Amino acid sequence: MNGRRPTTYSYADFLDQYQQWALASIRHFQLSISIAGPTFGTTNWMFSNAQSDIQNLALQAGVITQHRYVGCYDPSNPLPSDFLLQESSAQSGLWALVPYAATAHAVHSTFASTN
Repeated sequence: MNGRRPTTYSYADFLDQYQQWALASIRHFQLSISIAGPTFGTTNWMFSNAQSDIQNLALQAGVITQHRYVGCYDPSNPLPSDFLLQESSAQSGLWALVPYAATAHAVHSTFASTN
């Protein structure tokens, strides 16, 4: 094993590892507050079982986050230095996250999207 996930790594593998980590963290630190996580750096979770697992509490977290990239570096067409501060960047693509935010809120979790 080289420290990388195998090409067969799936959402089910992630969920099993996340549940183990969350339980161990809560037990070890004797947390009486909820944990934040997971953060998804891809929209692929939207097409997996994550939404139903949040609904059925298999995936529990006080804060569920979605990391997204609103811009990619292109040397032939560089973005302005204040790109992420522009209103259009802050609002770009948020409509696609509404159902997932609603799912998180339905189980009293916070949903956050980060750039």
